[in-house]
Amino acid sequence: MQARLLPGVVAVLLAAVLWLAPMPAPLIERWYSRGAYLVWEQIAALISNLFPFAVFDVIVLIAAGAAAVWAVRAKRLRWWRYAAARFLLLAGVAGRWFQLGWGLNYRRVPVGEAL
Repeated sequence: MQARLLPGVVAVLLAAVLWLAPMPAPLIERWYSRGAYLVWEQIAALISNLFPFAVFDVIVLIAAGAAAVWAVRAKRLRWWRYAAARFLLLAGVAGRWFQLGWGLNYRRVPVGEAL
């Protein structure tokens, strides 16, 4: 494997592990939903409230633009490995961002059981 592809492959694998690894709901509830997520949500809200628009939408647009630029460069310069490496890195970071920013809440203890 080329060294250029390695960070992207690692990022995608870490995202896949977060996505697919079985995690006990009580652990998610205690560690994430009642702990780390509360801190993350306060920081994210503090930062995003500084702007009169949805910050995540801008991040998505920038990422889509970067992916388009990489695809055009790859086609023009025949740098398919470069484009693949950047796409894998972007996909891995986006997957981990979603899981840590919100996705683990889907694995919480159901509200009926928590009450």
